[in-house]
Amino acid sequence: MRTTSLFLLAGLALGTFGCSTTMRSLTADAWVAPPGAESKGSGIAHNYYLTYWEGNCKPVLGCGAGETKVKRCNVAPDNSMTCTDEAEASKAFNPE
Repeated sequence: MRTTSLFLLAGLALGTFGCSTTMRSLTADAWVAPPGAESKGSGIAHNYYLTYWEGNCKPVLGCGAGETKVKRCNVAPDNSMTCTDEAEASKAFNPE
């Protein structure tokens, strides 16, 4: 009985205070035409903006405050993408 209680207590402590998992959740996205694209007549949006929340979550305690992050992805004509972090935009979503 004592051994079983000890294992249950250890399992509860590990689940509550143990491992956390980094979670990401998409919050918004949008295709935006770069400046001057309309004048070229292409009408195709080449910039993809992506905002997401990222934080650590524990099984029993839930998720912490986390941060909102913004990325801008440039899409090439061959559909390859190059993404960069938008530090100033991310900072605006995460006041200190």
